[in-house]
Amino acid sequence: MNIREMFTDSFISDYKMNKVEVDYEKESILLYLFSPQSEEIKVEISDFREFNFSNLKKWGMGTYIVSSDYSIDGDEELYELQFNSGDKLVIKCKKG
Repeated sequence: MNIREMFTDSFISDYKMNKVEVDYEKESILLYLFSPQSEEIKVEISDFREFNFSNLKKWGMGTYIVSSDYSIDGDEELYELQFNSGDKLVIKCKKG
């Protein structure tokens, strides 16, 4: 399964966010997730242009994904995650 399919239609809901690594020089982001079966999944997103991750915990502490989405906007790909804390991770990438 490719990364676009993983983010589409909340396929990775109920996964847990473990860690995020940003490599500015290589323009890549590596997400470390745990599946509901506790399997570690590494997801690499290349050619990122913008990276926004809120940490407001407006719904309380939480690291589980409640929704995910992938879309295309002009010459950019957009990856979005929302967590059970109410926080969001939004990554914009060069369309590949």
